This record gives sequence, C-alpha cells and structure tokens, in this order.
Amino acid sequence: MSNINTKEKIFNVAIDLFSKKGYNKVSIREIAEKVGIKESSIYYHYSKKEDILDNILDYFIERINRIEITEEQMNELLKQDPMALYHFGSESFKSQYNSLEMIKILRLIFIELYHNIKIRNFFLEELINDPLNFWTLIFQSFIDKNIIKEDSNPRKLAQSYYNYSVFKMFESTVLNYPEYLHEINLDPIFDNIEDHFNFILDAVSIKNKDNHNHKNKPNSNNNSNKQDFNNKNKHNKNNYNENNKNNFDKNKHNKNNYNENNKNNFDKNKHNKNNLNKNNHNKNNFNKKVISDKNNVDNQNLNNKKDYNKNNPNKQINKDKKYLR
Repeated sequence: MSNINTKEKIFNVAIDLFSKKGYNKVSIREIAEKVGIKESSIYYHYSKKEDILDNILDYFIERINRIEITEEQMNELLKQDPMALYHFGSESFKSQYNSLEMIKILRLIFIELYHNIKIRNFFLEELINDPLNFWTLIFQSFIDKNIIKEDSNPRKLAQSYYNYSVFKMFESTVLNYPEYLHEINLDPIFDNIEDHFNFILDAVSIKNKDNHNHKNKPNSNNNSNKQDFNNKNKHNKNNYNENNKNNFDKNKHNKNNYNENNKNNFDKNKHNKNNLNKNNHNKNNFNKKVISDKNNVDNQNLNNKKDYNKNNPNKQINKDKKYLR
C-alpha cells in the first residue's frame, strides 16, 4: 500500500467516524484500527489528530471555492434573467455537496459547533459571512437593475434566503440524517430552497409593485360605479331605517297594549286575592265560633253532671258499690 493511498484512507475513515461520533469521541487508535494499520503508522502522515481535522476543513473549503463568478459574468447573467444568476449560484451550491464526503463534513461541522472553537470560527467565516456577502451582492444587483424595489434591504434579503438554506441543510444532515447515507437525496431540499427564493423575489419585485399601483389607480368608470354603489347603499339604508321606525312604532303600540292588559289582570288578581283573604278570615272566625260553642257545651254538660250527683248522692254510692263487688 502506497503512502498516498494510506493517507487517503486515514482521511476517509476519519471523516466517517467524526461525522458519526463527533471529533472529541474518536481517538487515533480507533482510526488506525478502522484503517487496518498500527497507531504509530498514522503519525507518519499526521503528527496529531488535529492535523487530520485541518486537512478535512481545507478539503471542504477548496471544494466550496472551486466555482467562482466574476462581476462581468454576473452582469451578463442579469441581462438574461434574474433567475439565471440565481440558478448559477444555486447550481454552484448544489455541486459543492454532490459527494458523500462533503455531506459528512457538513454534518461534522454542524454537530461540533458548540464543542470546537476552530470549527465554530470556520463555520462563521466560510459558511455564513462569505456566502452572505455573495448573496447581498446579488440582491444589490437586482436593485441596481430595477428588478426589485429600491427601498429593499439587500443584506436582510440575503439573510432571509441564505439562513433558510443553511437550516434546510442542517435539517437534512443532522435532524433527518438517514441510517444509510446512500439514501440521502438533496434534490427536494434544493427545490424547496428555490421556492423560498422565488417567494422572496415576488414579495419585493417592482413588477408586483406596479401591478399593485395599477390595481389601486382610480379611473372614471370606477368612480362612477363607486357613486352608484354609494347611492344604492344610501337608498337601501333609508328604506331600512324607515322600516325599522315603523316596526319600532308597532312594537311600542303592542307593548302599551301588553302593559295595559297586564295592569288589568293585575288589578283583577288583586281583587280576587282580597276576596280570598276575606273568605279565609270568615272561615277562621267560623271555626273559632264552632270550637267556642263546643267548649261551652262540654262545660255545661260537666256542670249538669255535677249538679245531678250532688242531688242524688245515694244513687252514686250504690253505683260505686256495684263496681266494688
């Protein structure tokens, strides 16, 4: 096995292990075992593990910068169509990740952002700041060519587009990373990113602004129709108010009749209640009289009995003797 082949194999195995476990969780010994060489043999090609990481990041940035565009090429694409310039940038971005190694490295960068300062600085400089500057120039060119509104902010438009693109790549390489890497398909991701670009462009395009102004521009026919509409609405409103007034008067009359009837019924009920109370009073007096008469009768009977016993003492004695036998 030649030296260059061994170094390439170490490189590929390191990318695979780093993207699966993270940089800090992979040792030189594990890389050597996976490659099938002694641990000491790795130090013939790399003095330390960090040198392997540096080689991986250099490879990544070299692939990203492989496709560049000059200002003359940009202006030529803008003359053709704004989307021609976008497709150039989009296809360049897509071609950068057309290999499994680049997808693995991107995943490694994402999962090490909060653990490795070198990778974090690399991410901010190479995958955030530089691409944002590129897309800011593109949106500024759209403004200069009167393709989008002059009051648009090219930096914010670039951030809206590119940050969304980065998130979709994070989603596919981290959140939805397949168990078998050959199953990954970036085409739907890039289609989604292009849809987002069209959404942004439509929102700020001068064509849409002109259509909006034309739609809101007044004309004689519109004014005439508007006047007819207002007159008709006014007439309907007057009829509605008149009908409501008649209904209100009718309801008021019905309410008065209802109140009068309720008053009569109330007076009648009051009279009946008074009669009922009077009858109840008479009934109570009658009951009291009956009870009084009964008491008088009982008292009279008792008195009569006492007088009889007093006048016939012998008869009472004989009666008592009878009971004693």
